[in-house]
Amino acid sequence: MKKSLLFTLLAVLPLILFAQGETADEDLSDLFLTYWPVILLPIFMIVIFRYYRKRRR
Repeated sequence: MKKSLLFTLLAVLPLILFAQGETADEDLSDLFLTYWPVILLPIFMIVIFRYYRKRRR
């Protein structure tokens, strides 16, 4: 269930970002430069958590 929730959030994330009115006319590279922490931070946290969990065992 956790994986399906994660994939759902990752699939909905672009829709959330494009839903904002003032950024709808910007191209994708400007959008990524503006919102890179929102996109990459959860991915890095998942990788770090999995690494920590494997090291702890």
